[in-house]
Amino acid sequence: MTLKKALVGAALVGSFATTSFADEAGSFYIGAGVGGYDVSADVFDFDDTEFLRGTVGFRMSENWAFEGDVIHLNDANASFGDTTANLDADIVGIAWRRIVPLNDHIDLYGRLGWSWFDGKLESQNHTFPEGVDIAGKADEFTWGGGVEVSFNEHFALRGDFTRIDFDDTNLDLWSASLVLRF
Repeated sequence: MTLKKALVGAALVGSFATTSFADEAGSFYIGAGVGGYDVSADVFDFDDTEFLRGTVGFRMSENWAFEGDVIHLNDANASFGDTTANLDADIVGIAWRRIVPLNDHIDLYGRLGWSWFDGKLESQNHTFPEGVDIAGKADEFTWGGGVEVSFNEHFALRGDFTRIDFDDTNLDLWSASLVLRF
């Protein structure tokens, strides 16, 4: 089963909840999740890779929240001809989250923010057996959105899409997270 199908299934299951658990304004929350990412670069495409996500945030009102993410991209491998590449990276981001409650259980949201990327790319081929070892840092505009399904006043499940556009590279992240509200 793909991650996208799991997220859709979780959202559908949550939509049948029978008790109202609308998120209270002025509440802190933390979340932890897993997901998959895709990096589309000029030469390499890293597909079907996993990452871990931690989130902390503050919901200021029914429609607005501010949050931060820490994301660790698990090692990813790609090949192009006789060249192989390995990517390992961490991302820290902040964002404003615009929330649109559909009912007392389901919120849709969009997110705009900024992310800082710290990664390492190692590449090797038969022509240059010593390989290439590039470590770099970058920061870029981030956008995304998703759905959050409340199960009770403290727990929710979130399905999320995030896009980071670098100069010649797109990083797409799909995740599912459990959110704990205080």
